[in-house]
Amino acid sequence: MKIKHSFWALALGSVITFTSCNKDESNTSETQLKSTTSLSYFGTSHNSKLDYVGNNTSDLENSTPSERLETADGYIDPVFGDLNATTLSQSNTGIVYTDGIYSDLLNAGNTLSSDSYIDDSFSSYYNNLGQLFQDVLDSIDIQIDYTPQDFSTKVDLIINEIEASHNVSLNESNWSGSEAAKAIITLEIAKASYSYWHDASVTNSTNPWASHMDIHAKVQAGFWDKLWLGVRKAATDV
Repeated sequence: MKIKHSFWALALGSVITFTSCNKDESNTSETQLKSTTSLSYFGTSHNSKLDYVGNNTSDLENSTPSERLETADGYIDPVFGDLNATTLSQSNTGIVYTDGIYSDLLNAGNTLSSDSYIDDSFSSYYNNLGQLFQDVLDSIDIQIDYTPQDFSTKVDLIINEIEASHNVSLNESNWSGSEAAKAIITLEIAKASYSYWHDASVTNSTNPWASHMDIHAKVQAGFWDKLWLGVRKAATDV
């Protein structure tokens, strides 16, 4: 299962929408991980690229998807290197697909499984993540802020369950990994993305996307409107 390309397709998709990866079996060349520290870097890298695009796109608030993608192409990750592998058309296709998943979060894993993106045995983990995003959106409806720490704590419970039940392996020479590694990477990106967009929405006015959130929340500077938009972006990211 190739991880690197699918990861960056999702990351670029998040950059473009501010307005696929086939499953492979684990192979014997993979190294059993002693911890998931290396997997957490996918989330760190995701946020670093968002910062890069936010800080380097000219007139970010009025920029077009193609302009943001052009900026993203200039990012060089210190671990993954040059990741200019996703076209605007590919990203838009991914965006349409992820928007469909967002419309039915409780069945996110079932959808991914039926479309052969994940193994059937992992659908419950993705369903649980979808349920968590739905819980957050429901909390916003009654004006309760679900903090990044709260969100991460819930996600870590899913990660712990995967680690206890499955082989987590990653081959960093070609970025292939087990189904469990792919799931944990998705969850690490979920934590990082949620923290990033929560920060942009309600916490840190120095976040490069903060003013963009003000404009696109429709109600200027509305706390709950911006927070809702931030959570939706995080869910679509993942």
